[in-house]
Amino acid sequence: MELKSTVTDEYPDQGRKLRPDDVYQRAIMRIWCDFVTSRIVPKYFRFLQHQEGQAPYSLEEARTEFLDSLKEFTKQMDQDGPFFLGKEPMMIDFFLAPWVQRLWVFDHFKGGKDDQVWTRWRKWSSAIENLKSMKETASDKAHHLAIYKR
Repeated sequence: MELKSTVTDEYPDQGRKLRPDDVYQRAIMRIWCDFVTSRIVPKYFRFLQHQEGQAPYSLEEARTEFLDSLKEFTKQMDQDGPFFLGKEPMMIDFFLAPWVQRLWVFDHFKGGKDDQVWTRWRKWSSAIENLKSMKETASDKAHHLAIYKR
């Protein structure tokens, strides 16, 4: 039986609290978890898999769509952070974390305009990448490089 990871993420076995106590904050988090899986991840792959001359859209269009989805996500983050909802990592942070760890494949991802948004993005991505649990479970770059070369 295959389980959908976005569902099983709600039931951690290590005791880490991944959902806020406040019902409103929990609802906001679920909306943005859906945003990650329905908007950011598909745009990531659209950008990654673009092949000039074979796609009905330009590389720049794919890049812009992907970065715009990250900006939209970032603008919803708690102002102080470092995590999406504040001082502690929650489920929403772990939904996007695997994709953050793979951004190195885009040479072109250097921030850009809207520096306030990208400053907050860098604060969040640094916090999530430096979590002990992320460091211990991250895939090696060489593993992904072999896949992305295809």
